[in-house]
Amino acid sequence: MRYVYSLLALIIISCSEVESGKDSETVNLRVDYYQPVAIGLAPQLVYRIQEGNDIGSNDWNYSYEKIENFDYKPGFVYDLEIEKNMISNPPADGGNDQLKLKSIIAKTEIPADSSYILLLKRTYDTGESENFVYGNQEAGYSLVNRLEILCNENCENLQAALESSPFVYGTFQVESNTFVKLMDVEGRDEI
Repeated sequence: MRYVYSLLALIIISCSEVESGKDSETVNLRVDYYQPVAIGLAPQLVYRIQEGNDIGSNDWNYSYEKIENFDYKPGFVYDLEIEKNMISNPPADGGNDQLKLKSIIAKTEIPADSSYILLLKRTYDTGESENFVYGNQEAGYSLVNRLEILCNENCENLQAALESSPFVYGTFQVESNTFVKLMDVEGRDEI
């Protein structure tokens, strides 16, 4: 029995702790209508956000943090009131903050023909590449195994750009919660 208590104590001590009270604040966030790709421990989709006085400006940041109780749907710009708590012992691969939705201030649907550009492949000076597109022309493509890419007539262009260009960008439109529509592909020699 003492072994069980010792194991339980070890688990509790090794887990991250959220500090409440003095390190807690309420902030306003704007979350954009699409999720860009980024590298954390692995390639992933992140939130594109504005916070506080940056809301409404052209300054956007990436947030890797999950927002507790927030049911994100692409195609909408969200204005949120968030409780932000500092994590006293964050995990090595995690952020310093825990975000929890307090309320949705506004949820604005964007026009259906709105498009955005994403980096799909990046090649470093070492020759190593990060590819955010998974799959192939026959089986289909996805963004980091999260959003299926509907590429239709652009599938061949996507495949050719991924094979031959050091940097690849795609222009997309939101199709649904699980699909994005590839409108155009551009391969570049530099970023």
